[in-house]
Amino acid sequence: FNNTRIGVRDAAGRLHLLWSDGQRVVHGVRSDSGEWSVRPISAGASRTTKPTLAFAGEALVAAWGGAQGHGEPVGFAAVSRDGGATWSEPVRISRGPAINVTLCAFDGGAVVAWHTREEGRILAARWDGSRWAEPVVLNGDGDGDGADVSLAGAGRKLGMHSRNCSTKAAVSPLRISFSIWRTRSSMSQWAPFSGSSSMMSGCSDART
Repeated sequence: FNNTRIGVRDAAGRLHLLWSDGQRVVHGVRSDSGEWSVRPISAGASRTTKPTLAFAGEALVAAWGGAQGHGEPVGFAAVSRDGGATWSEPVRISRGPAINVTLCAFDGGAVVAWHTREEGRILAARWDGSRWAEPVVLNGDGDGDGADVSLAGAGRKLGMHSRNCSTKAAVSPLRISFSIWRTRSSMSQWAPFSGSSSMMSGCSDART
């Protein structure tokens, strides 16, 4: 369900891949001669989850969840401006847990979104090409266990597709919703572009 992308091609057609070796996030790029250049872009952690990447203009943006011990993962991101030859130091972009991190290019930059699990909220942080903004909440009900979220961007509009299971019952509806957002003049401000639509189906308490 999540639109995690682990492979993209640059303008020259070279393939870029992103993956986790369990503790680190690793980037690889294939040269025109078919050789691979591989390097880690994150420091060691107990575990890394959901690595994903996208081109935002000429910049290559990577995002993932990283955790120490048995704690919940938090959101990190890094940027390469030279086709993956070098990467910025990873930046923490979430204040708290970041579950099922997803990323898309958007409005000349990039947006990373995630679930918070316990609160059932979806948060997003925007990169404008130079810095990451503070995360903002894209859903306000807070009723649910965030199962997944996916993004698609076009211009200044952001499509968000999510599904939540209510945490108030062992067997409860699964809500799948879609909404479109757009940015205002400030990159920390978002406004609904269209109403959220939802559909319900069965959902059992199989969360792990």
